Amino acid sequence: MTLTHIPGEQRHHWWNEWLDSRQSFPATGNYDLAANAHGLLMVHNEDTVFPGEGFDSHEHRNMEILTWILEGTLAHTDSEGHSGLIRPGLIQRM
Repeated sequence: MTLTHIPGEQRHHWWNEWLDSRQSFPATGNYDLAANAHGLLMVHNEDTVFPGEGFDSHEHRNMEILTWILEGTLAHTDSEGHSGLIRPGLIQRM
C-alpha cells in the first residue's frame, strides 16, 4: 500500500463565519460523498471552530467520529442530552 501525505494547505478548503476546515475528502457544499469516499474512511477534516461557535444539533448515522483537540476546549452535547468538554490530551469517540 502506498501512503500519500497531503498537507492541510493543499486540502479542500471550506470556510464560513465560524468554521475554517481543511478536508481530505470534502463533505461540504455540492459534493457526492458516497461516490468519492475512500473505503471506510468517509471524511477527514482539520477544523478550527471559532470561540463561542459550533454546529447546530444534527444527526449522524452509521458512522464513528473521533475528535481530538490541539488547542482550547470543545463542548459537545449529543442527541440524548449528554454533554462534556474535550480538551487537549483527550480524545472523544462517538
